[in-house]
Amino acid sequence: MDKIKITVKALPVNVYRWTLGDCTNGGVSGRYDSLYLLCEEGWLDVDINDPRLIRIITKPNIGKDGTYSYVEPMNDPDKKEIGYMSGGNFVYSCDSRFPFDYPLPVHDRSETQEQYDALSR
Repeated sequence: MDKIKITVKALPVNVYRWTLGDCTNGGVSGRYDSLYLLCEEGWLDVDINDPRLIRIITKPNIGKDGTYSYVEPMNDPDKKEIGYMSGGNFVYSCDSRFPFDYPLPVHDRSETQEQYDALSR
């Protein structure tokens, strides 16, 4: 029996990497030069299971007025128990459909509990 392929609208975005090396611990922004931002105005049809598919998360900015927005993977088969956090990379597109006037941080770093404990000392 064939699986039904589900696609979503997405906007291709460029990955801007931290110049001092990959700090994503194998995150999606460390593996690909471009990702696909889930976006109703997007012009690209992307398989919903594509590991390059990312989404915008917006949270209140505690202690300040406004909000904090970032992107995180929709599908990450390598996600560890602790995550997601910033690995130092950003995404941006000069396409007018990109919903911000500035690059967004990518939260795609995840760690095992052992890695987290060792790095938190």
